[in-house]
Amino acid sequence: MLLLLAPATGGIGCAGSWPEKESRRDRQAGWDAWRDLTPVLDAAEPFVTKDTRKVLSSSKKMLAQGAAKTADELLRASSGGADGLWISVIRANLLALNFTRCIRGVAWRLEDLDGDAPATRVIDNDLDTRLGPNDISVEATLSNLEQAIERSTSRTLTLHGRIARARVTATLLTCPPNPTVAELAQTTAQQDLAALAAEDQLPPDLAFVWAQVQMSTYSAAAAKPFFVRALNGGFNEPTVGYMLSMASLELREYEEAMRRSKTAAEIFEQRGDRAQAAQAWAIHGEACRRADQPEAASTSFERALGLDPVQPTAILGFARVEIAAGKDAQDALGDRLEVLYGASPLTQERAEALAQTLEGLAYVANEELALSQALRDALISEVDLDQDSARRAVRYFFAATLDARLGDLKGAHGRAAVALSESEDADFELPVDIRGLLDRLASAR
Repeated sequence: MLLLLAPATGGIGCAGSWPEKESRRDRQAGWDAWRDLTPVLDAAEPFVTKDTRKVLSSSKKMLAQGAAKTADELLRASSGGADGLWISVIRANLLALNFTRCIRGVAWRLEDLDGDAPATRVIDNDLDTRLGPNDISVEATLSNLEQAIERSTSRTLTLHGRIARARVTATLLTCPPNPTVAELAQTTAQQDLAALAAEDQLPPDLAFVWAQVQMSTYSAAAAKPFFVRALNGGFNEPTVGYMLSMASLELREYEEAMRRSKTAAEIFEQRGDRAQAAQAWAIHGEACRRADQPEAASTSFERALGLDPVQPTAILGFARVEIAAGKDAQDALGDRLEVLYGASPLTQERAEALAQTLEGLAYVANEELALSQALRDALISEVDLDQDSARRAVRYFFAATLDARLGDLKGAHGRAAVALSESEDADFELPVDIRGLLDRLASAR
């Protein structure tokens, strides 16, 4: 799932500065229309030559048939003419929406698919993957977009240039070539998204991205209208419904959260995406729990854990239900943690998975200090009986982080020191920064 930082200030003009006819047309363009680029092709038609219009028409037909590679080749053959700026914007949209492989963040690969065959997108960071003659340079695509926007004398071209650039940069964040490019892409994306939102010109897919920005930076209340806009515009991927269920949960709209999370979970299960389905069932369980429906909550949490035994929201949600029913808080978590630990010595891969899960548990437990305390106690319960030094080190490390959260800096320092000592007997480097934690604790005391 894509999350950007807070929107930057600035924009592309005053509110209402786009011609009314063009604004209304663009706002009404749904996701189905964008799949064959109808909005940008229609916008370009009055500004390009007759020959270019023929190319656009042929490309649209190819794209509708799933032949994205051929469609792009037709456009690329016309990119050097008088209508080159429009071709750059159209190609950027086509590439961002249709590439099937991102190669090390430097190139995108298109394919011609058979009919309605679903496209699968692959992030390929293998250094041995060789670039093909038809692979498209991401850097060149962005450079051409920058030129189109800078040289534009048309508000329509500027608008669609920003839409294309927002798509390219937001997509680039899923497979950047390096952190520097990722940072630049994020800054550019958030500026364009902010400008498009201010002008009420967000297409459905970008409305979804903008909603995530609002959710992570501001609030569910700020995000929800954009999630709804994405859905109403036809961008009805289950991830949108899942995110909307999270927003509804935060807004205490429990019935809506249940409905949307259940729908998303069932779709994810049908697709075989167990991890996403588990997350959605966990949200469904949490909505049931907060709506004082403990039996329904338990059923959903069990379903989530059946799909993903280490799902943090489900583990802690189930513990909350059991604690509310009178079970000891430490006991409610202890059995679940034993399942996570396993009995065999940790490998580096399993240590990374355990650390990731415990980090997720600690993050979710942050909502309630009593739950953080119960999690800390469960982590250190009988820890000295654990035969694996690497696992003991990881358990002590996260117990120390929870001690710090609970205001026990002395206890946190002591457990972090034990974690460091235990780590020295591990056969591999642990995926937690124990020395860094000790340094932070020392400066805080």
